[in-house]
Amino acid sequence: MSDDLRFSHTIVIDAPRQRVWDALTSPAERNKYVCTENQTDLRPGGAFIELFQYGPARAGIFLVVSAPNRLVQENFVFDRGVSHRYYNAFTLANSFGGTELTIDVEGFDHNDSEDWLRESMKVGWKTELQVLKAYVETGADIRPQVWKGVLMGLRFVTAQASPGVRVIDVIAGTPAAAAGLRVGDVINGVDGTKVGDFAEFRELVGRFRPGDSASFQVWRDGESADHAITFGNAIA
Repeated sequence: MSDDLRFSHTIVIDAPRQRVWDALTSPAERNKYVCTENQTDLRPGGAFIELFQYGPARAGIFLVVSAPNRLVQENFVFDRGVSHRYYNAFTLANSFGGTELTIDVEGFDHNDSEDWLRESMKVGWKTELQVLKAYVETGADIRPQVWKGVLMGLRFVTAQASPGVRVIDVIAGTPAAAAGLRVGDVINGVDGTKVGDFAEFRELVGRFRPGDSASFQVWRDGESADHAITFGNAIA
């Protein structure tokens, strides 16, 4: 599989492997820092489903369950009537009194919809590991700080021909539609700060809260223009 269709993240958590494993796999614990509701049958061939405050549900099957060392899942994300499939492999190893946790994610195809999912998951899993680390080390639920529930109504992928993100979908009746954004637009700036790729755009937008306004610098048909957007609330 091409390297651009997979990704991995590694984080070190100051806790024993068994403690990290329990937080990663226990339904009761996951509801405290990442899910709103979940059901888990933790065994090879067992199924799971997780619901979140906003965003699509995540469901799948456990392929490997080797506590407290390795967990492999086949995942199905249901999004706007479409099911996407990908695979997660979690590896836990001792690291100077703590635990090194690595997630490897693969199984994506190469098209706009799958590219959007892969880039979203790459950013999302990096954040989720940080949320897990905070929960295990301090008991804190930092979801309100990292997931602010900003709604744009916009799907996008990293633009290939120039810096920025290329719009692949604008959902009717959302702030993005009200801002006049269109499929094919390239957003290359937010309030004058340049956007290089998907992750940079998400990071910039993540600084805002519902009700805030911003100006997107947009390249369309050989011309640049500013589009004002007022962010909605994804968890209202």
